[in-house]
Amino acid sequence: MIDVLQELVEGLAQDLKRSVAVDDAGLRLLASSTHFEDVDGARLGSLVGRRVSGAAREYVLGQGVQSWHEPARLPAHPEVGLERARFCFPLRSRYELLGFMWLLDDGTLTEAEIAQAAESAGRIQDVLIRRSETEVNADVEIESIVLGLLAAERAAREQAADELRGLGLFHRAEYFSVLVVRTDSSETGPSSQTVRDAVRQGLNRAMQGRLRESFAYSAAADRSLLLIGHRGAPVPHQLLSLATTIHVEVERFAPEVATVSTVGVGEPVTRLSDTLRAFDQAAVAAEVARDLGQAAASWANHPLETAVRSWLKPIIDRAMVPAVIDRLMAEPEELIDVLEAYLDAGSNVATTAADLHLHRTTIYYRLNRLQESTGIDLTDGSSRLLVHLWLKARHVRRVQD
Repeated sequence: MIDVLQELVEGLAQDLKRSVAVDDAGLRLLASSTHFEDVDGARLGSLVGRRVSGAAREYVLGQGVQSWHEPARLPAHPEVGLERARFCFPLRSRYELLGFMWLLDDGTLTEAEIAQAAESAGRIQDVLIRRSETEVNADVEIESIVLGLLAAERAAREQAADELRGLGLFHRAEYFSVLVVRTDSSETGPSSQTVRDAVRQGLNRAMQGRLRESFAYSAAADRSLLLIGHRGAPVPHQLLSLATTIHVEVERFAPEVATVSTVGVGEPVTRLSDTLRAFDQAAVAAEVARDLGQAAASWANHPLETAVRSWLKPIIDRAMVPAVIDRLMAEPEELIDVLEAYLDAGSNVATTAADLHLHRTTIYYRLNRLQESTGIDLTDGSSRLLVHLWLKARHVRRVQD
């Protein structure tokens, strides 16, 4: 494929006697012609580093080239190494930006030369589209194998792990992380296909720059899985940052999908066949993110919330709710919020007042009012535990009469 690109790039360069290059959407070099007398610092840097980087990259992206749909001239900027202007030809499929063809321009390009370059850019675009379609077909096969890692039987999970390694994936990994994109579906929400397309785009963009052999994913309409292999133990806050990035990238492609999606991070495992455990944790963490109004959450950072979601039944029979909790449910929300903050603060009134920006007298008043109306004894450890557990569960459990 690269040979075809190189042939097209070199042919155009020889015809026009100008340097030509093709980058992918992330400004990584895919093909470059031999250069003429029009070389500048930015072109040399791209040839050496195989990508546009540093101040030159910031300048190019700052011109909005990733949103261009028609060829246009990128002005020179000597301060960042672009001593010469470029004519930029965006290369796109029906759904996404695939890359750019660059033609160095000293201001003497004719309309005929631009037309000839546009014709070559069209052929290069077709090559990139075919490559993209080939990668999609390969990804579909990988996605089906990834789902095998979630099988109930260990033998099936071991087989899926062997098949992934047989495809050249994860062969150097010693740790594995799982992130789950959870999407709430409804009749009025985005279609299943829109969700899958948005998640695939979000995952691919978020993982740009990583070795393709180090990750795999499976996109679904409800719970999509991203599996990442690491040579060393992953850093928790970096995984959470990646989860947030995934949500941002999904939003760029389809805001309507991001609105009903959250991302969860499970605990790393050391065996590929143990992915199921990490997936279950990440799925719960994604639900916790939704409950907390966050884009992403990790299993490790929310032990109480994940425990509540994991341990308690989703629907609770009202007859099984203790009377003191039944009375508490009827109290004003502002009183309940004070009680939850008080218990979160370890029953420290001063901390509660500071957290809620209220006077301590107000905290004492509201707590006393609650104790009088509900019968809750906040001096009793068992009562505090019961109430605190309920307050954490109320966001995710539904009481049924």
